[in-house]
Amino acid sequence: MSDRAIKAAKRFVRSFGIEDARDLANFEQIVRSRGARIFDDPTLTSAIGRIVIGDRNNAVIRVADALPPPRRRFTIAHELGHFELHAKQTNLVLCSDSDVGSVISSRAIENEANVFASNVLMPHFMFKKCLGTAAPTYQALKECQRFFQVSFEAAALRALEVCREPLYLLKFVEGSLVWGRQNNEWRKHNRKTLPRGMQPGSYSALHYAGVGSSYEEVDAEEYDLSADLELKDVLLRGGEYPLVMLTLA
Repeated sequence: MSDRAIKAAKRFVRSFGIEDARDLANFEQIVRSRGARIFDDPTLTSAIGRIVIGDRNNAVIRVADALPPPRRRFTIAHELGHFELHAKQTNLVLCSDSDVGSVISSRAIENEANVFASNVLMPHFMFKKCLGTAAPTYQALKECQRFFQVSFEAAALRALEVCREPLYLLKFVEGSLVWGRQNNEWRKHNRKTLPRGMQPGSYSALHYAGVGSSYEEVDAEEYDLSADLELKDVLLRGGEYPLVMLTLA
């Protein structure tokens, strides 16, 4: 299903003659040109985005008030994904905060809309040029975040798809590991994934995500992942952006 979303995003980018990130500067105007009206909706409380599809060329997108600009931008692109992909399936979609930009939503159409949004806002050929050829660094991802007007997390997730280096991205919330995601290159080099039953928040999961054949409980404040000889580098750490990106040695 993600292939369908990628193809639809490529068609959209081509149809509007988008060749540079500057062409996406006024993304909302592009969406309006497609036939979707956009409104801020203070009544949206259990959701951050909503789309009502009239016909193939007519839709109304509503977004929650006071969303940060990158979050608003991705939400609109996500709803556009529903417009492009799901008009024949449904004429109304209500999207929660956990649906938009989620690594894995519980609903297939939300996953498709996220793939579409990522590929429209950060087209592969543009993102690859911005990122460079080596494994992504913090500075490179910050530049991509600024260039494409997306969140740091969205840029890091896109790097997993675009970069040919083996990468494993982990996200923490209040010190607890909430998800980990590998790219295809990591899977080719290392078959290990987080074991079933390992609880989020266990820093042994962080250790196991490396290329080692075993794991152990460690003190998060004392454990320095960069000291693990089987890991090449820790490119991203916690703090302002609670993401850790691993690369293979």
